[in-house]
Amino acid sequence: MKSTVGKFIFTSIAMLALSFTGSANPVTVKTGIYVSALQDINTSNGSFGADIWIWYNSPVKSEVDLLKTRDLINAIDHKVLVSDSEAKGSVTWAAEKIHGTFSNEFDIKNFPFDKHRLSFVLEESIADASELIFEADSKNSAIDSNVELQGWKIDDLEIKSDIHKYTSTFGDPSSTSGSTYARTVATLTISRHATGLFAKIATPLYISLAITIIAFFMTTKADDIFSGRMGLLVAMVFSVVINQQASEAAIGISATTTLIDKLHTQGLFAIFLSIAITLLARFLNDNDKEAAARRIDIATAALITTVIVVRSAMLINKAKNGLPL
Repeated sequence: MKSTVGKFIFTSIAMLALSFTGSANPVTVKTGIYVSALQDINTSNGSFGADIWIWYNSPVKSEVDLLKTRDLINAIDHKVLVSDSEAKGSVTWAAEKIHGTFSNEFDIKNFPFDKHRLSFVLEESIADASELIFEADSKNSAIDSNVELQGWKIDDLEIKSDIHKYTSTFGDPSSTSGSTYARTVATLTISRHATGLFAKIATPLYISLAITIIAFFMTTKADDIFSGRMGLLVAMVFSVVINQQASEAAIGISATTTLIDKLHTQGLFAIFLSIAITLLARFLNDNDKEAAARRIDIATAALITTVIVVRSAMLINKAKNGLPL
């Protein structure tokens, strides 16, 4: 199994106890979790911090000691603040309070309308599933009512127990086809307070696009006005790029293409199209086709406005509903 001298000794004792009792049934341990604090949600490096209580209810006559043999699979680091066990009738009640940092996968493509599932993965590390299984204590598992996470809404907590299969025997000479261990997973769902954050990020973008549309009402016939229009559009390119960089600072640079990235990309495309149309309008004006240049300007302004409004609404609606963008 997962090897250390202590684990080997514990396993030997457990197996000996089973041989004396003659029992072939695995011990059932009821496990639960209580979340008393959340902090440091970091979507960039995939981690979050939490203070949690975990308890284990096992039969008094069993040799189970989860305080020594449990493993927090996704804990990057953790510290046991309090731990104790005592007999309560026919049950041994063991509990511990843990402060830790946990790894977690964050899908931020719908940022800032993203929702995430924070998991605590508990597994028995000594006795396999033929000796010990978990039963989730969903009735008593909960989130403390005072838990608050700035910028986030805490939705619910779900806890489930199952058997995790490994393709390795971890060197156990008595096993030839992998191994199985009891596992309990508690999952906390959180969603971001998106409205204010989206407004803060998107407002500069849409102001830049509004200025881009206004630029189409600047005639390209006069040299100074044409130069001013070109300068204004180039300035809008820099404005959108800088705003996108600021939004990346809010969530951290990621290889994932987010909703905000898509909105900024369509904004840049609209501005580059505006620059191309500006050059075309200038060419038409230079060839005494002022009416045609004006029609193209008006048509392009209407087209860009329509596409930006419709596509933005579609993307935002998909993000809010957790659909692929």
